[in-house]
Amino acid sequence: MAQLIPLLPPGWRNRRLLALVGALLGLALLDLAAPDLVRFSWYWLPMVMAVAFATPTQVGGLAVLALVLGLLAEGRQGTVVGMDLAERLLVFACTVAVAVVLAGQRQRGDEHLDQARQMFAQGLENAAFGVCVLAPDGRFLQVNEAAAHLFGRDAATLRGLCWQQILHPEDLAQEQAKLAELKAQRVPSRHSRCRYLRPDGEVVWADLSLSAIRSRAGQIRYFLAQLAEVTDLEESRASLRRSEANYRLIAENALDVVVRTNAAGMIEWISPSVFTLAGWTPAELIGNPMLTVIHPDDQAQFSRPELAGSQGLAATRVEMRLRTSQGQYRWVSLFRRPLLDALGRVTGLVAGWRDVQAEVEARQALSASELSYRMLAENAQDGILILELASGRITAANPYICALLGFAKEELLDKQLWEIGAFADKQLAINAYAELQEKGYIRYEDLPLTTKAGAVKEVEFVSNVYRVGDGEVIQCNIRDISDRKAAEKRAAQYQQDTLRSLEEIVASLVMLNERRDPYTAGHEARVADLSFAIGREMGLSDHELQGLRISGMVHDIGKFTIPTEILTKPTQLSAEEMALMRTHVRAGHEVLQSIHFPWPVAETVLHHHERLDGSGYPQQLVGNQISLLGRILAVADTVESMATNRPYRFAKGLEAALAVLAEGKATLYDPAVVEACLRLFSEGRYSLSVQGEAGLPPGRLVGDAAAG
Repeated sequence: MAQLIPLLPPGWRNRRLLALVGALLGLALLDLAAPDLVRFSWYWLPMVMAVAFATPTQVGGLAVLALVLGLLAEGRQGTVVGMDLAERLLVFACTVAVAVVLAGQRQRGDEHLDQARQMFAQGLENAAFGVCVLAPDGRFLQVNEAAAHLFGRDAATLRGLCWQQILHPEDLAQEQAKLAELKAQRVPSRHSRCRYLRPDGEVVWADLSLSAIRSRAGQIRYFLAQLAEVTDLEESRASLRRSEANYRLIAENALDVVVRTNAAGMIEWISPSVFTLAGWTPAELIGNPMLTVIHPDDQAQFSRPELAGSQGLAATRVEMRLRTSQGQYRWVSLFRRPLLDALGRVTGLVAGWRDVQAEVEARQALSASELSYRMLAENAQDGILILELASGRITAANPYICALLGFAKEELLDKQLWEIGAFADKQLAINAYAELQEKGYIRYEDLPLTTKAGAVKEVEFVSNVYRVGDGEVIQCNIRDISDRKAAEKRAAQYQQDTLRSLEEIVASLVMLNERRDPYTAGHEARVADLSFAIGREMGLSDHELQGLRISGMVHDIGKFTIPTEILTKPTQLSAEEMALMRTHVRAGHEVLQSIHFPWPVAETVLHHHERLDGSGYPQQLVGNQISLLGRILAVADTVESMATNRPYRFAKGLEAALAVLAEGKATLYDPAVVEACLRLFSEGRYSLSVQGEAGLPPGRLVGDAAAG
C-alpha cells in the first residue's frame, strides 16, 4: 500500500524512534549546561512520545528513560523548583497515563487506516473500470488489470510509458489543454472522452475522469485516473450519425418532398425539393402549420386523425392540392405516418409529397376522353359490341347494332356472340372467337349476318382485344356494307360490260386490218394467245395478263397506214419499203394512246419491235427501258412470224423460231421471257396453230379448253 499512497514512506517508525532517542540525549546534555531551561521537559516528554509513536509499549519504555534521566538531573541539582519528590512523581504518572491513552488511540487509527488501504488496493485491482496512478509528468506509476486491458498492454509495459504516448494524436492537443487547467487548479477534476491507440493500431474510446492529488502545500504529488471503455457506444453513435447523414442526404436530394411536423402540426423540417415542387424555400415554411399550404377544400381529409389516437397510427396516403408560392395549386400524393415516443405517444408526423399533377391531369383527360368515346360509340354509324375475353359474353352494345340486327339491347347483353342467331354459321363464330383469343385480331371483309326478322345483312366485321383496367375485352366493329356490296356488284358488271365492249371493238379493228392483209390473217390473235401463255408462265397477275392479251390483239393496228401493195407484195421489200413498213409501230401507238385502256396498251405496242441491245425500232431502247409487256410481246411476235407463212416467203418452222430465240437470249430478247417460252414448247404445254381465224385465239395450252 505504501507504493500506492506515498504519503507514508517505508521505515518511518524507526526513523522517528532514533530521532526521539537523539532528542532525549540532547536534553540531557542541554540540562547539564542550562538546568533551569529544561527542568520540566522530562515531565511533558511522554506527551510528545504519545504523539510520535504508535504503540503504548514504546511510550512506556521512553517514559521510563525520561524519568531516570530526570531523576538523575534532579539528584545532581539537589532540588526541584516548587515541587517535592511526591508531587513530581504524581505529575509524571498523570503525564504517562495521558500519553498511554493517546498512543492507544493512535495505534487503533493506524490499524483502521491499514485496513482501509488494503480494501482500497483490492477494490482498485478488481475494479471493472480502469484505474491508473500517474506521476506529475504523465508517467504511469500503477495500472490495474482493467486499464491494462483497455490499453492493450500489460502493467509492466505501461509503467515505462507516458500517457501522451498512447493517446490518439488528434486528441493530444485538447487533452493537454485540459490537463493544464487541472494543474493550474482552475478545475478540481476533469472529464473527457478521447481515443487511445493499442499496439496493433486499433483505436479505443474511453471516458476519462482525472483528479490531482496534492500536498498540503498545493503541489501535485500524483494524478488518479479512472477510465471506462465506450468504443462500442462511440461506434454505435458514429453509425447512427452516418445513418442520419445518409437519410438526411437522401431526404434533401429526393425528388419527393419530405416534411416533419410536431404534434401541433407545425412544420419542423422540410427538404429543399419543396422549392422545385411549389416554389417555397424551407425557411419560409418551417414554423408554420402544414394546413396553411393545403387547399381549403382538402383540409378536411387532413384533419390529423393520426395525431388524435390509436386509430390513426397506420400510414395513410391521400391526394390533395398544395398551394405554391405563386398562389396556384398543384396536385400531390401525400404519404404520412405518425412519429411515436418511447411510450407510444404521438409526437409528430412525417410526410412525403409527390407531384402527381401530370397524373391527375391525365386521369381527368382520360375521363373526358372516355366520355367522348362513349358518346361516339353511342352515336356511331357502325355497330359496336363489347365482349368478355374469357367467356365471349356481350357486355355492351351500341344503339346502331341493335337497330341493324333488330334486337333490343337487353336481348343481346350477357349472351355469347353465337347465341344471338345473327351468324348463319355458328361454328364460324366459335372458330372466330377462338382465333381472336389466340391472335388478338380478326377481320372479315364480307360476312353475312341474319337479323331478327330473318333478313341477311352483308357486313365488314373487325374485332380487337384490348386491355381495360386489369382485364381484357373484345371490341367488335360491325359495318353494314350491303349498299356498298350492291354498288360494287353494279360497278363490276359495268366494268365487265365495258371490257367486253373494248374487246369487241378491238376484234373489229383487227378484222378490218386483216382484210387489208389476208395473207397474215390470224397473226395478231396468235401473238396475243402466245403472249398470254408466256405471261402466265412468268406469274403475271390476271390484270396484267388481260392487258397483255389486248396489246397482242392490236400490236399491228398501225399497218392500216401502209399501202396494200406493200403489205401483200410477194417479193422481198426494198429498203425504202421496209422503212415505210416500220412506221406502222408509231402509227399504231398514236391511234391507241387516244383510247383510255386500263392497261399500258399503247406503250406495249410501241415497244414490241425493240431489242435489248438497242438494235430494234422505232426508239432503239435498251435493257429495262423496254417495258416487260413489250419484251414479252416481242418474243411472241418473233416466234409466230417465223413459224407461219408470209406473202414473200414460206414458214421457217417452229424449231427454227425457237433456235433464233435461244441464240438471241440476253442480247436481243429478255432471258426470263425466252426461258418461259422455251419451257412451254419443250414441255409440251403449248402448241402453236396456224389455222386460226382472224379475231380468235388459235393457240392452245395443252390441257386447257381454250387459251386465255
